[in-house]
Amino acid sequence: MKKATTVEGRALEIAAVIMQMDGLCRYASVEKCRHVYVDEHVCRKCIKTWLINRAKRELNIQKK
Repeated sequence: MKKATTVEGRALEIAAVIMQMDGLCRYASVEKCRHVYVDEHVCRKCIKTWLINRAKRELNIQKK
């Protein structure tokens, strides 16, 4: 059964797609990427995970 998509989750997915299509990477250069075989799906998942973790860090800073 597929999990229902939230507005925030869909926005995150769209942001990851846009960043990947623009060639943006969470690293300073693509050569520093730790993935051996990189394709668009791997990049999107990596960017999405990075965005989630970054947002969590920002929210934790605001709570303190």
